[in-house]
Amino acid sequence: MKAVIVNNLSKSFSPDKKAVDDMSFTLEEGEVFGFLGPNGAGKTTTVKLLNGMLSASEGTCRVFDIDPAANPAQVHKLSGVITEHAQMYDNLTGIQNLVFYGSMFGISAFAGMTITIRADRYPEGIHFRKNENGYCEIDVQSEDEIPTIVRRIVEGGGKVYHISARKLSLEEIYFALTRRRKEEKEVKR
Repeated sequence: MKAVIVNNLSKSFSPDKKAVDDMSFTLEEGEVFGFLGPNGAGKTTTVKLLNGMLSASEGTCRVFDIDPAANPAQVHKLSGVITEHAQMYDNLTGIQNLVFYGSMFGISAFAGMTITIRADRYPEGIHFRKNENGYCEIDVQSEDEIPTIVRRIVEGGGKVYHISARKLSLEEIYFALTRRRKEEKEVKR
């Protein structure tokens, strides 16, 4: 089995800005490989594509026969890659990065907690609320949702400012369950 397979991989951020252009290569397990090139050559973008942090505009890539765009958490469990200058990490504290990466590696330390992701904006289709400082916030009920939401924010040109976990009180759990039951009843009508 090949460790990495890249076929005609391209990533465009706009019609004028193609960061990766029709790249193809394969790597054997245990093979040492490095990207060399000037700033803006697409090195970090390629690593993000291979780790499911970005989706390709064209082409495909697989890491140990896993599609990174479809299963980023599985690839992160294998690679452990953290890109050096990813915008989503620059604005997070050490604890917030741990919360994010814990979710990527399937560490379930958040049972009975709510996880809040704060960003400057959210892409269409994600329902959010504005906080008192004008930031967009969303509560997720599972750490499994974090990688997908963060990737959609970053791909949409947004910045993640805060990821936090907070233990729910019994009162909050009760009201959340009550609200969910009420919503389920309304859907059935």
